[in-house]
Amino acid sequence: VENYVPLRQFSAGQIHVVLYETLCVEPEREIERLFAFLGTPFDAQVLRSVARPSSATRKDSAIVSGESLIGGWTKHLSAEQVTRAVEILELFELDRIYGRSPTPAAEVAEQAFSS
Repeated sequence: VENYVPLRQFSAGQIHVVLYETLCVEPEREIERLFAFLGTPFDAQVLRSVARPSSATRKDSAIVSGESLIGGWTKHLSAEQVTRAVEILELFELDRIYGRSPTPAAEVAEQAFSS
């Protein structure tokens, strides 16, 4: 929600939106797309960094524990909390992108923030 208004200030082609969830599920594809947007040749060595936790990674983080990087939150929220979160997303018209699923609608996000 905090990024929605700033992102709406840009026209198509001015920014490249990277969703955390897409980066986790398809890192090579997403990083290649980012390099293409920047007009920089893709360097496969970048992919080695993606799989390695940073020095700031908490010991209980999903990347260390092996828990799902994108779906772990679902175990920590009740159905009522998720319903309330979706209601808040609806207020900002972000329910088209985010909902009850841990995976956002990446194509919708790209269209929403580049129009």
